[in-house]
Amino acid sequence: MPDPKPVNSKDLVRPLQFVSGVGPDRAEKLQKLGLRTVADVLFYFPRSYEDLTTTTNIHDLQDGTEATVVGVINQVDRQVTKAGKVIVGVLIEQDMQLMRALWFNPTFGIRDLQRGTWVAVRGKPKRKTMRWEMIHPKMMRLDLPEAPELSQPADPSFKNAVVPAASGKTSLSPSDNTSADSIWLGKFRPVYGLTDGLLQRDMRKIASNLTNRYAELLEEALPESILQRHQLASIIQAVQGIHLPGNQAEVDRARSRLVYQELFALQLGLAMRRSKMTSDANAPIINDTAKIRGRILRLFPFELTPEQTSAIDDVCKDLRNPVPMNRMLQGDVGSGKTVVAIYSILLSIACGFQVALMAPTEVLARQHFQTLSKQLKQSRVRMALLTGSVGQAERHQTQAKLAAGEIDVVIGTQTLIRSEIPWKRLGLVIIDEGHKFGVKQRAKLKQGGFDPHYLVMTATPIPRSAAMTLFGDLDLSVIRHAPPGRQPVGTYLVRPEKHESWWDFFGKQIDQGRQGFVVVPRIESSDPNDDTVTATKVYQQLIDGPLSRFRVELLHGQMPSEEKNRIMESVRRGLTQVLVSTTVIEVGIDVPNATVMAIFSPQKLGLSQLHQLRGRVGRGSYSGFVGLVLDEPTAEPARERLDLFCRTNDGFELAEADLKLRGAGDFFGTRQHGMPPLLIADLQQDESWLLKARSDARQLIQTDPNLEGDGLNRLRKLVMAKYGAVLELSDVG
Repeated sequence: MPDPKPVNSKDLVRPLQFVSGVGPDRAEKLQKLGLRTVADVLFYFPRSYEDLTTTTNIHDLQDGTEATVVGVINQVDRQVTKAGKVIVGVLIEQDMQLMRALWFNPTFGIRDLQRGTWVAVRGKPKRKTMRWEMIHPKMMRLDLPEAPELSQPADPSFKNAVVPAASGKTSLSPSDNTSADSIWLGKFRPVYGLTDGLLQRDMRKIASNLTNRYAELLEEALPESILQRHQLASIIQAVQGIHLPGNQAEVDRARSRLVYQELFALQLGLAMRRSKMTSDANAPIINDTAKIRGRILRLFPFELTPEQTSAIDDVCKDLRNPVPMNRMLQGDVGSGKTVVAIYSILLSIACGFQVALMAPTEVLARQHFQTLSKQLKQSRVRMALLTGSVGQAERHQTQAKLAAGEIDVVIGTQTLIRSEIPWKRLGLVIIDEGHKFGVKQRAKLKQGGFDPHYLVMTATPIPRSAAMTLFGDLDLSVIRHAPPGRQPVGTYLVRPEKHESWWDFFGKQIDQGRQGFVVVPRIESSDPNDDTVTATKVYQQLIDGPLSRFRVELLHGQMPSEEKNRIMESVRRGLTQVLVSTTVIEVGIDVPNATVMAIFSPQKLGLSQLHQLRGRVGRGSYSGFVGLVLDEPTAEPARERLDLFCRTNDGFELAEADLKLRGAGDFFGTRQHGMPPLLIADLQQDESWLLKARSDARQLIQTDPNLEGDGLNRLRKLVMAKYGAVLELSDVG
C-alpha cells in the first residue's frame, strides 16, 4: 500500500517499517545503523561520493586515476584456478577500443553478463601490455539504445563466449558490483555506510525516495540573520543537495550548511551550560595578594617559566571573581603543570578554603598524594587520601575531619563525587587528566553556600578544534614547553631482527642502576592457542629470558588495590627494577630513575597515548629511551604513524596528527566522554566553521541565555534534543 501524501512534519517521525519501499525487513536492517524514522534517514549523510558526471574515453585513461567508462559488453570469460578461485573477465568495447574488467570470486552470476549490454564501469585502470584493465571495478547496467555492431575480441585469453547475446531488456542481479541504478549516470552518486544484508543500491534508493518525498517538510531551525550572514542554504536545500547532488558545488554548499548547523547546535549547548553554571552560582572569592604570592613562591626551589607564570595569572584572575572558575590547563608531558596546581592549592588554603584533587585512577591518586606530601612537607598543609580501597573506618574519620575543617586537601578518585562528603569550605576542585572524565562528572562536587572553582588539567595535548568542541564550556590555558633541564627521550622502532640487541641495551640500562617499564596493551587471552602478545606472556618470557637477572613485577588494572599499591611503592623505592604493565601507567607515574621503556604492539595505540607513555621515562637527570617493539610486519599507514612518533617529541604536533588519523570521536573515546558523535563535521577540515559557530553561539547566548526569543523555538528544541541530557540543560528556561 503506497504512503499517503505527506501533509505535515509528523510524517518525518513515521517508523520506517510503514514507509513504502522500505518494509519490515529493510527497516530491521536500517535499525542497526540507528535509523528508525524518516527523519533519521534524511539526516544519515553519505560518507563519500562517486563522480559520474563525466565519462572517459578508453584512449584517454590514465594509469591509477579513477575513471568511468561507458561501453558495451563484447565478451565474457570465466576461469577457475587450481586453488578454486573464480576469475571473471569482461571485455568492454567503446568505439572499436577494448578494455578488460576483472573480478575475483564475484558476487554476481556469470549469466547476468550478456553480450551487447550497455554498462558503465568505474575504477582505477592499469595499463597491461596493449590493453587497459580494471580490477574489481563497480559496474552498472545502462538502459541505452540498442548496441552497435561489435568487433571480434582481440584478447586470446577470451577463448570462448560463455554467455548469450542480449535479447530484449534484461536486468542484472542485485549485488555490490552490478546493479540497475543507471539513474546516477551523469550525477554525483552518494556512498553510504552499510550494515550486513543492506546493499549500497538499496540504501541509495531508500535515501533518494525519502528525500524526494519528505525533505520539503523539514522546518528551518536557523534564524534568517544567520543564514544571510554566512550565505547558507536552507535546510531543505541542504538535505536535497547532500543526498541528490548534481555536482561537487552542490555537495559543498549542502555540506557547509549542515556542518555549520551541527557545530552551532553544539556550541549553543556549551554556551548555555556555561551560562547556567555561572549565572546563579556563588563562588568563593580567593584573592592573590603580593604577600601570599611571595610566601608560596619561596616554597619552589626553582624559578617558574613564563608559561607557568602566565597560567598562574589566568587562574588567579578567575579565583578572585564570585563566578566559578571553569578553566582547563593543558600542557605537554613534563611541562610543569603540577606547579600551577600546587600554587592554586596553597592560595586557596591561605584564603581559608579546602581543595579537592580528583584523579581517574587510584594509582594516579596515590602518586599525587606521594608527590604533594613530599613537595609540601615544609608547609602546614593537612592532606588526606580518599579512594575506593580506603577502609570504612578511615573513610568516616576523613569525612569527619573534612566537616570540621581539619583537612585542607583531599586527594581521591571518583569516590569524591560518589560519596556524600560533608565539606566545610570547599573552594577549589582540581580534576587531573580531565579528558578521562565525562562531561557530567566534571561538575559533581557541590557545597551548600558555595559553588567551588574548577581547574581541569590534562597532560594530553589537545588540538584547538577538539578543545573548543569537547571542552567548549571551559576557558583554556596552555603550557607548551618543558622547564630547562628536562632530559631528551629517544624513540626507536625495534623490528623483529633487532629484538635481541634491544633487550641487551635495556639490560645495560638496568645494570647501571636505572629502572625500566615494559608496556603491553592486553593483559591476557582466554584462548590458550591465541598467539596475541599479552602482558602475562611477555612477563613470563622476560623473567625466563633476557631480564631473568632483574627484579621484575607485573601490574595491570584487574589486580586488587592492595597489590597494585604494593607494587607501585616497590617501584617508587627502587626495589622493583622493571615493571611490566598495561597502559595503566599512561599518566601520572613519576619515577625519576626510570630511563628505558619497551612498548609492545605500539600500532594498536594512538599517538597521544604513546606520547603519554613515553613521558614516564627521562623524568630525572638521565636521558630516556623508548623502543617500539614490533612482532610482525606493520601496514603502511601504521608504520608512517610510528615513524612520525619516533621523529618528534612535540605532543601538540602528535595530537593534531592523532586527531586527523582517528577523528574526534575516537580521540578521547566519545562514549567515555559522553558527547554525541559528530555526524558530518570534521574538526580539522571545518575549523573555520567551528570558529564562526562558536562566536555566533556565545553572542546569541549572551543576549538570550535560554533561547526564548522570537523565532528561536525550533533552534532551542534542536539543541535540547541532542545536548540537553549530556550537558544537563534540562532545567534551562
